[in-house]
Amino acid sequence: MAKKRRYKKRKKTASKVDLAVVVLIVLSILLAVLIYTKSGVVGAKLSEFLGGMIGIMQYVLPIGIFAVAIKLACEGSETLISKLIQYGVLLISLSVVFSVLQISGGELQSAKELSEVVKDAYYLGSEGKGGGAIGAVGAVPLAKMLGDIGAVILCVGIAVVLLVFTFGISLSDIINNIVERLEEKKEEKYEQKLQRMEEDKKA
Repeated sequence: MAKKRRYKKRKKTASKVDLAVVVLIVLSILLAVLIYTKSGVVGAKLSEFLGGMIGIMQYVLPIGIFAVAIKLACEGSETLISKLIQYGVLLISLSVVFSVLQISGGELQSAKELSEVVKDAYYLGSEGKGGGAIGAVGAVPLAKMLGDIGAVILCVGIAVVLLVFTFGISLSDIINNIVERLEEKKEEKYEQKLQRMEEDKKA
């Protein structure tokens, strides 16, 4: 009886995960079509709204949702909500980075009232520029507290951490691969030098 119950629980979990994966994949494809092509009234309005809220990060949104679906399918566990929350915070962090860059470049005036800055950011975001209204809300206080460079470093750091946790990217493996490639290139150059020296001696 206990085995049958466990089997039923596993089957239910698997079916829930499969359903979530299918929904996310369909949603990501639909969003990609609507955002990239701005097809129809819905596409145009959605692109304007998402652009206004998160700026150019709207173009990354469908890709990330698709990646979350693939990750969920590979893991086969019910971590959908936590993954989507992590991905949402990742997008917001990067939106803040782009808004800080707009402030440092003079496109947004942080000296204005926050409501005015948010309005300007929404307009620019709807035009496909910067980090949108959400990015501006985070960027203005962070830029005032930490400065432009400090705010960018903090948000990029948060984004990298979330990228690692959300998609299971191993930074240590990436760094090791880079170091190994550099060492291999050094060894190749050293071997080439030795070969040239031998050829010069023979000549």
